[in-house]
Amino acid sequence: MSKLPLTNDDYVVGWICALEVELAAAMLILDEEHSDLPCADNDSNAYLLGRVGQHNVVVACLPAGTVGTSVAATVANNLLRSFPKVRFGLMVGVGSGVPSNPSSNARDDLHLGDVVVSNPVGEHGGVLQFNFGKTIKEGKFVHTGSLNKPPTVVRTAVTKLRARQRIKRNLIQSRIDCIMKTNPGMKTEFGHPGPGNDHLFMTDYEHEDGQSDCELCDVGKLVHRQPRARPDPVIHYGLIGSADNLIGHAATREKLRQEKGILCFEMEAAGLMDNFPCLVVRGICDYSDSHMNKQWQPYAALTAAAYAVEVLACVPSGDGLRIPKAIDVVKDTVVETHNAAQGEGLADHGRRVIQWLSAPDPSTNLHAATAKHHADTGSWLLEHQAFLEWQAGERNFLWLYGTPGCGKTVSSSTIINYLRLKQNDAGTPVLFFFFDFNNKDKQSLDSLLRSLLAQLYSNFEYSREDINLLYQEYGKRGSMASTDDLSSTFMTVLRKAPTHYLVLDAMDESTTRRDLLNWMKATRASVVDHLLIVATSRSEHDLETGIRNFVDEENFIPLQQASMDPDI
Repeated sequence: MSKLPLTNDDYVVGWICALEVELAAAMLILDEEHSDLPCADNDSNAYLLGRVGQHNVVVACLPAGTVGTSVAATVANNLLRSFPKVRFGLMVGVGSGVPSNPSSNARDDLHLGDVVVSNPVGEHGGVLQFNFGKTIKEGKFVHTGSLNKPPTVVRTAVTKLRARQRIKRNLIQSRIDCIMKTNPGMKTEFGHPGPGNDHLFMTDYEHEDGQSDCELCDVGKLVHRQPRARPDPVIHYGLIGSADNLIGHAATREKLRQEKGILCFEMEAAGLMDNFPCLVVRGICDYSDSHMNKQWQPYAALTAAAYAVEVLACVPSGDGLRIPKAIDVVKDTVVETHNAAQGEGLADHGRRVIQWLSAPDPSTNLHAATAKHHADTGSWLLEHQAFLEWQAGERNFLWLYGTPGCGKTVSSSTIINYLRLKQNDAGTPVLFFFFDFNNKDKQSLDSLLRSLLAQLYSNFEYSREDINLLYQEYGKRGSMASTDDLSSTFMTVLRKAPTHYLVLDAMDESTTRRDLLNWMKATRASVVDHLLIVATSRSEHDLETGIRNFVDEENFIPLQQASMDPDI
């Protein structure tokens, strides 16, 4: 009996790469290549389909000439729409290494061609997101957050592979040798460039200006390292730094190694980790300094791809892969204050701060509204010109209003899920709150502020200093901060990052409407450049009058029943 033709639903692993050379490495590593399949509407991705071991894999590459977290997020979003049964992802490609002091232990001595794998360390999930200033040479950078851990099934596979590697010869090198034997014509480009081309210069020595290679660089400035007995790639596990531009500056690299324990830098993972459950695998092609060039990229891309294949060999296939679809996980990876209340990922002090805030959990409302979604729910709203301008920062406030039952809460959940899935260049925080007639803990301005501070504290390190000060003043003596002090701290925190999104649902269900409107007016006046607000409510006189005091009517969007019926 002949096999049934494969469909989009047969692909369970998503593999994302950023560069053409990384895609070529993926092609070399596939056990077999499959025919193309149709994609979802408006999916601009190009896919490579194939099989690795027992897994059907869909490979997507970022568009030529584009890199960065936002582009990666868009590619992942499209992949999950076209291949909805994908369970988890792999972000596979090259990265810039962060070498430590020379060591005789290969696992402590990172070289070009080695592989770095994202792995949780302490409170961090494996990927740290950074915003680097334009003047990187001055060491200006901001750590903007720690992103989600890879899926449990993948971390378990990594553990299994690490155990195998303890008792067997380098599995990665064995696979590369096999590929080179099968594809001898690829050895010139994808083979090991040789230890003599692995140059690590001293931290304070800059590359000679205008030179494409290091022929004119002073060899006396090379760091002396013990030669390895074999050129096999060594696998390193730990934290990966992700930003929209590489640092290319050894002093900044060294500072982040010492302060954060970073093993390598790359430019896409931060767009994926909170939205597309994945493991990040990076072959090291340079040392994050001014001497970087592309000589090692092909080999580094191949070592990363070979490692990814070995991980897949440790992941159960078929019915054994009992984990949620990635697209469902995406809907559950919103910033949940319920998790914050449990203090997940925080040290003891952090958990005490979260417990003190006693923040109500708006994620329960979000999940309930999301469960009512149908295909293309809210698409009309996401394509609305006013919403597009708001998302781009050209408007800083939108009021969505309508009659009872017209779908305001579904609209709010659509926006929240979209923003979280979309991600953007700066990893902009998405804060949200649902006022609720049925829950007295979700009706006041005070409860809103405590929830917003908890979301910030749990997910964004830059917020913690100011919230800790508030806790020191009030929490240590067992009292809650005043609404004014909660608000003042919130505004202070907002000024520490360029932009924040805030979605407020059902303002009409607040029991402190006047205070809420006054707070919104004051907040916009104080931090207008740092906060983009969408608010929903019924069209009631006091709310409309209050909003008109600080928002022009062109920022009002009526929610018409006819438009919303298909959504709910």
